[in-house]
Amino acid sequence: MAVREPSPAMVDRASEATSTKDATGSTQADDVETGSGAHVVEGGGRGGGGFSVSGGGRSYASIWEGTQRYLAGLRWAYDNELRTHAGLRGVIVVRYEILADGAVGDVAMVSSELQAPYLERQVLSQIRDWHYLPEATGTVVVTWPFAFRPPR
Repeated sequence: MAVREPSPAMVDRASEATSTKDATGSTQADDVETGSGAHVVEGGGRGGGGFSVSGGGRSYASIWEGTQRYLAGLRWAYDNELRTHAGLRGVIVVRYEILADGAVGDVAMVSSELQAPYLERQVLSQIRDWHYLPEATGTVVVTWPFAFRPPR
C-alpha cells in the first residue's frame, strides 16, 4: 500500500499537495485507505489540527515517516473491532514521548471519541512498542490525533 508522505518540506514545495500545514506547522493529512476498505485519518485530517511536537529538535518529517511504519497495526486493530462494532468511528488523541534513542517513553490517551475501551488499549499498547530512528536531539513529546472511519 502506498502512503503519501506530507512532510512539511513537500507541502512547502507544492501548493497542490494533498496535505496542508496549519499556522503552527502541524501537518494535516488526508484519508489513507487500507486493504480492507477501512479508513484511518492520520494527523487529524484537514482542519483537524494535525500532530504537534514539543521539545527537542526531531523533525516533523522524521516523526511522520517513523509513524507510517506502524500504522498497519492500528488499521488491523480497528478492522478487528469493526467486526463487532460496525459503525465504530471517532478520534483518539494520544500523547507520547520519543526518546533520543528512538524508543517510545510515556504514552497517554489525551481524549477519545471512540467509546471502545479495547481498541483504545490496543492503540496505546502498540504505540508503546514503536521505535523511531535514534537522533541526538533529546526527548520530544508528540500529540497525535488518530481518526478512525469505517468504509463508505
